[in-house]
Amino acid sequence: MKTRKPVLAGDPTFDPRHGSEKRLEAYLGEIGSLLGDKRRRESFAMYACGLFGEGDRKSAEPVAARLCGDPDRVEKTHQKLLHFLARSEWKDQPVRVLAARYALKLMQTRGAITHWIFDDTAAAAGSSTTRTGSAPPRAPTR
Repeated sequence: MKTRKPVLAGDPTFDPRHGSEKRLEAYLGEIGSLLGDKRRRESFAMYACGLFGEGDRKSAEPVAARLCGDPDRVEKTHQKLLHFLARSEWKDQPVRVLAARYALKLMQTRGAITHWIFDDTAAAAGSSTTRTGSAPPRAPTR
């Protein structure tokens, strides 16, 4: 199978105003093209469908149960998803770069990015070692 050329990496024809389903399909297709072999792409497609689909539980086992029409194949589907998530040998850096470029492209449709705001309050609240020599931040008291 021939891999598709990514559409967003500098493509002047990209228009974020097109339908969200088409944008999502194109985005997921680009990620799939970076994953390499057919089995990885299939597992990724199954997992993405599970994440975007119905159901509150998004871990591999309930996703497999919802996606698999045959109850006798749920365990095999579950194992396939686990292998993709935990053991599959694909490089995540190209996927992260694609995601970053996609996000920047969309953010810049309204104008140039002039400021960045980094909110690290969640990291600071989670560990006393985040800020050297000080205790974790506390809520103000009245």
